This record gives sequence, C-alpha cells and structure tokens, in this order.
Amino acid sequence: MKFNRLIDTVVAMNIVIAEDDSLGSGFRIGHSYFSSRIDVDNEWLTEIVEYELVPLIKEYWFDEPSKVEHWMNKLRSAIRD
Repeated sequence: MKFNRLIDTVVAMNIVIAEDDSLGSGFRIGHSYFSSRIDVDNEWLTEIVEYELVPLIKEYWFDEPSKVEHWMNKLRSAIRD
C-alpha cells in the first residue's frame, strides 16, 4: 500500500535527519502530517508529499541539493503505482 511505503520512507528519512549534525532528532517528521484523514487516497498522499514534505526537506537541506533530490525522489516513488 502506498501509505505504508510513504511511512517507511519517512521513518528512514527521520533516521538521517536525527543523525544530521545541523538538524537532529528535534527536526524529525512527526505523525501529524499523516493523522488528519481516515480515508487515504492518491490525491491526499500527493498533497502531503508535494506541499508538506518536499518543501520541508528543501528548507532542512537548502545547502545540500543532492540530499534534497535523493529524498524527494524516494518520497515520490513511495506513492507511485
């Protein structure tokens, strides 16, 4: 299921965020991004990735575009068919 793949990707990304010297565990992505809906659909997943998570990681790693690109691709891949 796409939702589970997205959660797995965020969990993996949170490990990287927590270990990042410029960020740390306080910057991990929390459950609030994923707990606002009961019915999960493709549109909602796309909105979370494109309008919540991608802008957030662009802000986190503004000076590391390759890291942004890597995680942006992983997030988008998680919700593809």
